[in-house]
Amino acid sequence: MENSSYGNELESRLQALEERVAQLETSIPETASNPPLDSNAGEKFWAIEELASEDIPNGSVIFAGISRLPSGEEVSYQWQRTTDFLRTTEWDIHFARLAAISHPIRGKIAQRLLHGPMSIHKFVEEEIVSSIGAAYHHCGELEKAGWIIKEGKGIYRLAPARIIPLLTIIAATEGH
Repeated sequence: MENSSYGNELESRLQALEERVAQLETSIPETASNPPLDSNAGEKFWAIEELASEDIPNGSVIFAGISRLPSGEEVSYQWQRTTDFLRTTEWDIHFARLAAISHPIRGKIAQRLLHGPMSIHKFVEEEIVSSIGAAYHHCGELEKAGWIIKEGKGIYRLAPARIIPLLTIIAATEGH
């Protein structure tokens, strides 16, 4: 009887390990085996060439993207600023917005919201935050910085105009 119970325990522990390994394998970040898209292989710097063709004396910066979310919603966004504007504008508001999203818990909240709206209670249930109070605090900071919007009673979603910028920031932090 002892051997049978030991065997069951061992089998259950092995199954738990296999499930954990499978979960970890699906969360492995992009590597050399999964390189970024090269949409125009023949025109490696097509975006730079397009910017160079514009008559902007000191250049400009652009980002754009299209993303189909798990909900089926498709978001497209494009933003461009001259480098003169970016060099001379006050950066404080930009730092505040970056600080809000760069907090590890808030980053996890934003990443989770890419999958669709979520309730404060779900953040606690999924152990993204430790309490309802913490969830409201972090969501409040993200909302104040413009990253998320409140849809209803305790339900939050990413602001549509912030989805592509968020993904752009994450892409910009890759080792390239």
